[in-house]
Amino acid sequence: MYITRDLPAPVFDDDFTARTRIEVRYVDHPVSMPLTRLDRHGLTVTVAHAEQPVIGLPRRALIVADGATLCELRLVARSTAPLQGDCVAATLQPSRADDHDLLWQALRAYQLHLCAVASGDESARWAGPMAGEAVATTPHAVRTPRGVTRSTALPARASEGPHATASLWESESGLHSVVSCDAAFSLASQEDAWFFSHWLDYHFEEIRAWARMSDGAADLREIFMRVADHEVEVRFVFQSSERAMRAATETACGCIKAEAARQLAMTIDYCLPGTGATLASPIVWSGRGAGGRSGASVCAFSSK
Repeated sequence: MYITRDLPAPVFDDDFTARTRIEVRYVDHPVSMPLTRLDRHGLTVTVAHAEQPVIGLPRRALIVADGATLCELRLVARSTAPLQGDCVAATLQPSRADDHDLLWQALRAYQLHLCAVASGDESARWAGPMAGEAVATTPHAVRTPRGVTRSTALPARASEGPHATASLWESESGLHSVVSCDAAFSLASQEDAWFFSHWLDYHFEEIRAWARMSDGAADLREIFMRVADHEVEVRFVFQSSERAMRAATETACGCIKAEAARQLAMTIDYCLPGTGATLASPIVWSGRGAGGRSGASVCAFSSK
């Protein structure tokens, strides 16, 4: 394990969806919409301009992988952006609170299924989300503070590509000096680490709310991640005092561990080895660990 004092590069190279063949299909209009991105904004799909969904209208939709239905949700389109040709990128979000659980449980079950297939298990067959496992049957271990919901408006992407977060930082007026706290989450395998890193980004708004539970002055502005073998290194970046930052990070990590156990049945350990540091330039990165992505196993949502 290593935790550096420079700022990790964000996970924005879409490695999660690059190793999938997941698509979205509306039940009442079964046109395939390939999933191209899954992050804190929701599910981004590619669709023909003539087929683009109506903004704000919830519709029943299937999450499909390699022809198999993973789950059925109600999805609402939040935004669209033009692409080259006659296509648009549509960002969809589950419209019901329970659908977030269902989505991630289905994706987790599919990941485990692919790993079983990759390991040579001839008996491995897709049997639906969390088949044979007791998941999400206990009461919610983590409570999100009142007023924080998935429909809370998120900042629009400043740009696409690996430097999208850097552009976001540059656009923040007056945000010149921030403090950060590092944490390392340890998982069972590198495949789980990749999956968990995307789960973290998707739940950014909830993590911000959890951080405020210990100190209302703790203003979490961003999280940066990188995967190193079976660990996910996370830098929590705050605009607050170092005292509030440390307590907020500990609270957030505890909530993350409990929620991942409740929602995904994932066993996670974490530690906070570093102390706070003031960052004059929040986009500096030494490049250490950048090769971790190429070493990811193909059973982590492999498209093989």
